[in-house]
Amino acid sequence: MLKRKLVLICLMIGYIGFSQENKNVTPPIVLKKLQYQDMVTIGDYNLKFSELISDSRCPNGVTCVWAGEVVIEVEIYKNNNLLTTETFNFPPTNYTVQERKALSIEDKLTLYLYNVMPAPEVDKKIDTTDYYLQFTDAN
Repeated sequence: MLKRKLVLICLMIGYIGFSQENKNVTPPIVLKKLQYQDMVTIGDYNLKFSELISDSRCPNGVTCVWAGEVVIEVEIYKNNNLLTTETFNFPPTNYTVQERKALSIEDKLTLYLYNVMPAPEVDKKIDTTDYYLQFTDAN
């Protein structure tokens, strides 16, 4: 009788362990940080967050008629030579894969720009040097 119970328990444990569904899990996106006026090397290229043109985003905790946007300029260099300067507008909700900005460099490298941080807050002035760009070179 004891052997039957042990066999039954082992079968149940095996059934439970192997009956779980396999799901495709999307790995998390790890964002990189590029400070204002800093440069980062990615492959043969250097990316520089060169200019904060404007930040009209609505501060956290405030209701605004218009959500605003932040506008920045990014410079791309190769072998210390400026290839191009690109301007990007970011609405305040730019956190998803669908809303990211794609930056293609010579059809060899694509960077995805997600957001400019920090978000504005009521009664706090953000120093220009505190801004940073969130990006990734992964799809």
